Amino acid sequence: MSDLARTRADFPILHQQVNGKPLVYLDNGATSQKPRAVIDALVHYYERDNSNVHRGLHTLSMRATDAYEGARTRIAKFIHAADPAEIIFTRGTTESINIVARSWAQAHLKPGDVILTTEMEHHSNLVPWQQAAKAAGATLSYIPVLGADAEGGLDYAALDTLLTPAVKLLAFTHISNTLGTVNDAAELCRRARAVGAVTLIDAAQSIGHAPIDVQTLGCDFLVRRRALPPRSRRRGRHLDRRRPVHRPRPDRRANPRLRLPRLFRPQDVRPHRHRRALRPPRPPRQTRPR
Repeated sequence: MSDLARTRADFPILHQQVNGKPLVYLDNGATSQKPRAVIDALVHYYERDNSNVHRGLHTLSMRATDAYEGARTRIAKFIHAADPAEIIFTRGTTESINIVARSWAQAHLKPGDVILTTEMEHHSNLVPWQQAAKAAGATLSYIPVLGADAEGGLDYAALDTLLTPAVKLLAFTHISNTLGTVNDAAELCRRARAVGAVTLIDAAQSIGHAPIDVQTLGCDFLVRRRALPPRSRRRGRHLDRRRPVHRPRPDRRANPRLRLPRLFRPQDVRPHRHRRALRPPRPPRQTRPR
């Protein structure tokens, strides 16, 4: 059996014919099909362990929590992270970039600072930095590409001029989703560290095509996509090298599409109905004499 036939055999949905021919599915950018191993893990989870994670002490919740944290540990090993706590689950690459833009950038950027990115970025790694630069009064600069179709890659000669101590963040794609260009991520991170800049790598494309070692790359943030079981929808992976800097909670109001868990304040929690009887009775209402 060839590699192609073996790969197709892993996907049950491809075991059908459309218009009299074997199904060929190419719309993976919108929805990726699931192999048998993922489907089996998904069914196993819902049939055996379905429960809230980190929200209960009963057996199902504990098993679901162990599986959830086990996935975090496996992902850390997969990308060679120093600590599983560096792995943060989000709903996707775009949300991960927005979280960095709405937290780290808002806390550290000031007028006169520079955000440096490239001309080959996906809009998900461009628009958040445009908004962050506008909000902070910073400048957004771009590393040019060589050639009409970027066949020459990034212009590293221009990078030497653009990458100055004024640059506080270097955000770039590892592999371009449109050009297929493979950037030297380790070299870019090394140059950024030399001027004290924080780095963010968009690894949405590279995570499935090349081995990732975040310790070798030396990045501060790495965002990626694709899910592991038991979840069926795409989920992102946001790596934070746990630099000793203050990161406030992102402001959801600044970006209505960025939905974050709501944190309850003590005054928001109302007493349960059965506790009302424990309160002292209210004094009788005073009425004004007519």
